[in-house]
Amino acid sequence: MIYLRQRSSPLVEETVFRLQGMTHRFKVIRLWEQPIEVFWNASGLLPLAILSAAANEDAESLLERMKGRVGELTVDVGMQGNLETAMAVFAGLKLELAVIKRIMRSRAMRESVFYQDLVQESEKRGIEKGRLMMLRQIVQILQGWGFPVERLLKLVGITSAELEGEAQTEE
Repeated sequence: MIYLRQRSSPLVEETVFRLQGMTHRFKVIRLWEQPIEVFWNASGLLPLAILSAAANEDAESLLERMKGRVGELTVDVGMQGNLETAMAVFAGLKLELAVIKRIMRSRAMRESVFYQDLVQESEKRGIEKGRLMMLRQIVQILQGWGFPVERLLKLVGITSAELEGEAQTEE
């Protein structure tokens, strides 16, 4: 069991799970107790360093050091971007978004396929939300003038119930 964030729950100490006569033993790793050396020399583990014992003292400067370390571990720009994206995701468990953005902005991160996928997904959601808002306004105007809107809605592939449902979801 790997715990990412420090918890006061007694569950973080348990190493045995019992249920209906079965017993399962497992090792518990509490990342906030691990020394940074566990993560520092392995590129695949580096993004987790922000959750290590070293981050308990100064997470912001640790993230800055981690960003520099990425270039030391690999020259592959795609891999650098993926590592920086993972670092930003895990840093979100420890630091404010503004701090992460200030430190992590880089060309390598923007070239990461994971980062690009997140951006594309966000853009699609924004475009769809804007389309529905505009369509809702057009429908209101047309209805105010007494025009039937069902044909228009059918043309754009949405029912009036779906359009109203989207409006309620946003509120």
